[in-house]
Amino acid sequence: MSPVRWALVPADPALPVRVFDDRDAAQRAVAWCPGRIVRALDEGALASRRRP
Repeated sequence: MSPVRWALVPADPALPVRVFDDRDAAQRAVAWCPGRIVRALDEGALASRRRP
Protein backbone atom coordinates (compact mmCIF):
# COMPACT_ATOMS: atom_id res chain seq x y z
CA MET A 1 0.00 0.00 0.00
CA SER A 2 1.38 3.38 -0.97
CA PRO A 3 1.26 6.46 1.25
CA VAL A 4 -1.53 8.96 0.81
CA ARG A 5 -0.53 12.12 -0.98
CA TRP A 6 -2.36 15.43 -0.96
CA ALA A 7 -2.76 18.02 -3.70
CA LEU A 8 -3.26 21.74 -3.15
CA VAL A 9 -5.40 23.03 -6.01
CA PRO A 10 -4.96 26.81 -6.08
CA ALA A 11 -7.99 29.10 -6.35
CA ASP A 12 -6.15 30.83 -9.22
CA PRO A 13 -6.22 28.45 -12.21
CA ALA A 14 -3.00 30.03 -13.57
CA LEU A 15 -1.01 28.56 -10.64
CA PRO A 16 0.23 24.95 -10.68
CA VAL A 17 -1.14 22.21 -8.43
CA ARG A 18 1.27 21.30 -5.62
CA VAL A 19 1.52 17.76 -4.24
CA PHE A 20 2.46 16.99 -0.63
CA ASP A 21 3.21 13.76 1.24
CA ASP A 22 1.77 15.24 4.44
CA ARG A 23 -1.71 16.76 4.83
CA ASP A 24 -0.44 19.16 7.52
CA ALA A 25 2.13 20.55 5.09
CA ALA A 26 -0.61 21.07 2.51
CA GLN A 27 -2.73 22.89 5.08
CA ARG A 28 0.18 25.18 5.96
CA ALA A 29 0.68 25.94 2.26
CA VAL A 30 -2.91 27.21 2.00
CA ALA A 31 -1.77 30.21 4.08
CA TRP A 32 0.34 31.52 1.18
CA CYS A 33 -1.62 29.97 -1.70
CA PRO A 34 -5.41 29.93 -1.17
CA GLY A 35 -7.13 26.89 -2.62
CA ARG A 36 -8.52 23.48 -1.73
CA ILE A 37 -6.81 20.31 -0.57
CA VAL A 38 -7.75 17.00 -2.19
CA ARG A 39 -6.34 13.48 -2.13
CA ALA A 40 -3.82 13.07 -4.92
CA LEU A 41 -4.04 10.18 -7.34
CA ASP A 42 -1.49 7.42 -6.97
CA GLU A 43 0.09 7.58 -10.44
CA GLY A 44 2.04 4.36 -9.89
CA ALA A 45 -1.11 2.42 -9.10
CA LEU A 46 -2.88 3.89 -12.10
CA ALA A 47 0.01 3.01 -14.41
CA SER A 48 0.08 -0.59 -13.21
CA ARG A 49 -3.64 -1.23 -13.69
CA ARG A 50 -4.59 -3.58 -16.48
CA ARG A 51 -7.05 -2.42 -19.09
CA PRO A 52 -9.71 -4.85 -20.34
